[in-house]
Amino acid sequence: MVAAASIALYCASAFFGNIAFSAMGFGMGICFLFVYQLGVLGGIMDDFGLKHAVFIQNIAILVVQPLVLWRAGLKQNLRLDMMLTMVPMQLLATPIGQVLQDYTPAEILKIVVGVITISVALWQIYNIWKASRSDVKTPPTTPALEDNTTVITNKNITIEMTETPVKKDVEQGDAADTELSWLQKIRAVFYPLKGAIIGMIVFAFLSGFTGGLIGVRGPPLIIFFFIWEYAKPEVRANGTVIATANTMVRIITYMVKSTPEEYPYDTWFVMDDIYLYLAVAVTSLIAAPVGLYLTRYLNRSGYKIALTMLLIINGITMITTATIDLVGNAKDV
Repeated sequence: MVAAASIALYCASAFFGNIAFSAMGFGMGICFLFVYQLGVLGGIMDDFGLKHAVFIQNIAILVVQPLVLWRAGLKQNLRLDMMLTMVPMQLLATPIGQVLQDYTPAEILKIVVGVITISVALWQIYNIWKASRSDVKTPPTTPALEDNTTVITNKNITIEMTETPVKKDVEQGDAADTELSWLQKIRAVFYPLKGAIIGMIVFAFLSGFTGGLIGVRGPPLIIFFFIWEYAKPEVRANGTVIATANTMVRIITYMVKSTPEEYPYDTWFVMDDIYLYLAVAVTSLIAAPVGLYLTRYLNRSGYKIALTMLLIINGITMITTATIDLVGNAKDV
């Protein structure tokens, strides 16, 4: 049975992880594992290992996903191209990562992922700095504060006007007669083949693989959305759907996959830990409304900065913990 101090730390990990996920559609695994590793380094957790922590992380994100999906505006923001590419890649790559947990040098992979994510974060920080310098030099005209919000400024009076999103496939008059069939829409996604579609396939596969292997699926997707930019509501909504697909596959895999030798039980789900599951679930449900409330204060630039910070946190966590594990393994030898 997990000790009370360990339950408290798992709850703290779930709380901060689900605030990030509810606000941005990303970052649950990054923030969860960051807090978890702090506990391990501080010696306050009877540690069952990273694989058990990843298992608990899946329970924590699973309970909030229905609420976050409901608030994501799927009807307006869901993209057919991402659903046809990223979701299948998650379904394919996630179990591959989980199966290879016992055969892959996780420490080396974590260092590689950490170096890549920090490098991308630094590149993004440079882009943000360059854009801010450009904004200072160029007098603003009519700035867009949010994806659907325009500001009109006249002397000391500022008026914000927010337009209600309109479905892109809804047209006026006779345009409805020319609406494409589903087969035509699917064909239009893949032909002619675009760079963004290839990027969706590659980065979604990497996301599912790293999510199944080390519990962090966010960095490849964040990098994709840095390279190919989309509106914030679309990123958040589609990211949430992709995360849900990833989580469902992992939960199913945990039901049929055997536990590692160092784990004290024969199955992942055990009645002795029911209090841990309930505590993490309740904490996660408390965190979700907080993240949903905070998302209204994230404009386009703020959203990019938040995603960049997630990459930095992930990189530091991956490199630090992997290095400690490698040193510890060398001493044991």
